[in-house]
Amino acid sequence: MDAEIPDEHEQAARACWADQARALLQGGRTAVLTLATGGCARYAFSSEVSYVPDRRGLPLILYRSENPHHHLILSNTTMELRLVHEVDGEGNELTLVIATGMLRRVDPGDHDSLDRYHAAFHEWPDTGRRGRDRLYRFEPDHIRLEFFSGQRIALDKERVLEPIPR
Repeated sequence: MDAEIPDEHEQAARACWADQARALLQGGRTAVLTLATGGCARYAFSSEVSYVPDRRGLPLILYRSENPHHHLILSNTTMELRLVHEVDGEGNELTLVIATGMLRRVDPGDHDSLDRYHAAFHEWPDTGRRGRDRLYRFEPDHIRLEFFSGQRIALDKERVLEPIPR
């Protein structure tokens, strides 16, 4: 079966949604980090996280846990970063931007990333091997818009991650 080729209106809508997702990702400060799979078990590892984009537009995430096994699981499992895109008047989530990918530990020598995080949140993350507060870079493979109805629309990852000039 041939893949459907989006018409001009759908392409324009996807471009608009990708731009909105980029603004949300670049301007936000919190998101929910969770395992990408695992049914109900994924919610045991869900956590609200603070993040700031690095120079390339990738989120720098501080994950706090006293349990070193949490850090092992998170850095060796496909993760989702979930950002609220739209809510109704009662606060119900209507659409989410969901990025799926891997967490990579930020190198302690990556001073630009450490400085960016510090400038945004006025705290220094623990860069030691066994610290409880570890800074990660989230590297998405896929980014999508998900509606309350369950409909999912793939977004152009390169367009979403393109850094916004400051």
